[in-house]
This record gives sequence, C-alpha cells and structure tokens, in this order.
Amino acid sequence: RMLKSGLHPSAFYHDLWTTIGHGRVWQNEIANRAKDGSIYWTEASIIPLAGSNGKPAQYIAIRTDITAQKTAEAALRESEAFLARAEQVGGIGGWKVEIATMKPTWSPQTRRIHEVPIGHQPTLEEGIHFYAPDARPVITEAVNRCLADGTPFDLELPFITAGGRHIWVRTVGELERQDGKPIRLVGAIQDI
Repeated sequence: RMLKSGLHPSAFYHDLWTTIGHGRVWQNEIANRAKDGSIYWTEASIIPLAGSNGKPAQYIAIRTDITAQKTAEAALRESEAFLARAEQVGGIGGWKVEIATMKPTWSPQTRRIHEVPIGHQPTLEEGIHFYAPDARPVITEAVNRCLADGTPFDLELPFITAGGRHIWVRTVGELERQDGKPIRLVGAIQDI
C-alpha cells in the first residue's frame, strides 16, 4: 500500500499475488512511489519460499532500480513523437539506408509521400523505381557517388507515387560515418 504508484491496474497486482501465492516466481517491471511522492521503477523478481506446510511462508524480492532507463525510454518516445509530428506538419519524410545490408528504412511521412502502406518495407531498388524513368539514372548516380566518395546530394526530380500520381520531390542525402567508416546513407524527401 505504501509503495503503490497508482500507475498499474489492479489486475497487475492481482497477477503478482496470485503468482507468488501459488509458489511461483514473479518477474516484471513495477513503478513504486517513494516517501517524497516521486515515482521510481524497479525490475523485480519475487521468489516465494515454502514453509513446513509446503505453502509460501516468506518471500525474497530482488529489485534493480531502472528509473534512469525508463526516463530515457520516455524521452526517446517523446522525441520520436515530436519528430513524427514535425515531419507531418512540414511534409518532409526521413529515410536511411544501412550500408552493410543496403536495406532502406522509411519514416511514416516518407511512406505517405510514396503512397504506400505504413508497414511497407521497401528495397533500395523499389525506392529508386518511384522516380520517373528519366530521373532514375540521376538519383542512381547521386546515390552511387555519395557511397563512393561521400558527396552529398540535393535533387529535385519527377516522381510517380504508388497511387500513380505524378509529382516532383526534393531528395537530399548524405553519408554517415562512424569512426571514419561509412555506415549509412541518411536523408529526406519532400513533395514539392
């Protein structure tokens, strides 16, 4: 009662007590309230110890404070939500291509510009084929040059969405390095 944060539903605590009451180990993350009223998080394991009658008589709790991790996760979620909203408001989508796998990742706004479903996972070749046929050699050359020597690109090119709309996009990209080694291409696309 003293530690209850109010963040977990009653079913959470019911599961905890049912589990340990039946002699099984309970493990989960739990938010508690400190004396000063602040919330702190722990990763907890509660181990029941059987008494002479075979039923749980004592419990050992092993807890690790994970407040800093939870705070960082919340900040990351907030930052991602902010960036997603900014992308949508500005009409600019982000993308990246991992060099090791040449696998692209598109932000939700990039998918909206391409008019593909939110869960769609493109290939690099597919991404190039959204550009109008006469623009494909231009974007291919820019990507290849960026990969070869790190030359960034900023292009305005004709584009055909998955829905068949003919639009113009501005595509920018640059090489990202880690310890001097190229690791990914990162960039943005905007319907202009």
